Amino acid sequence: MKYQQRITGHRSVHNFILRYGSFTAFIDYAEAFEDLLARFRQVKSEDFKQARQALQKIETRLKGLYRFRHHPDEYYRGGLGSSYLIASGRYTGY
Repeated sequence: MKYQQRITGHRSVHNFILRYGSFTAFIDYAEAFEDLLARFRQVKSEDFKQARQALQKIETRLKGLYRFRHHPDEYYRGGLGSSYLIASGRYTGY
């Protein structure tokens, strides 16, 4: 049987949950839309901003890992990669 890719783009949800942790959300189809909005309104603005910043840190880290795996040349030309190359004496972009 062929695997079925999930909406997350992965074969299983396990790795997705490991990456995003507490930011993983599950849909409850039995919940009314108005009830969902009422729960969102209970979240304080500051709590939302802190959680959003934490999620952005995770996304930045994951983007860096993606670039490192799929586009290593671009990764080493910018960000931490260039710091590594400079420190190791391998940087040729002067």
